[in-house]
Amino acid sequence: MRLAGVRDGDIVRVNDGLPYLALVRGRRGRRLLVEPLAGTWNPAPIKSVDVTAHWRRVGPRQPRDRAGASS
Repeated sequence: MRLAGVRDGDIVRVNDGLPYLALVRGRRGRRLLVEPLAGTWNPAPIKSVDVTAHWRRVGPRQPRDRAGASS
């Protein structure tokens, strides 16, 4: 998987011998620093081949502007 679209705060599924979900904490060269969501591991660098899925972190939805709507 390409890591170009992965940013801090995103969630990734990692399989580096043990499958788990992790929060992206940053980058170290060509690797991602991730912190597993469950367990007591410390942030660890992983390679792009270890990432099997990616979920982008998005902010809360903004209320729509109704100023232009006709009543």
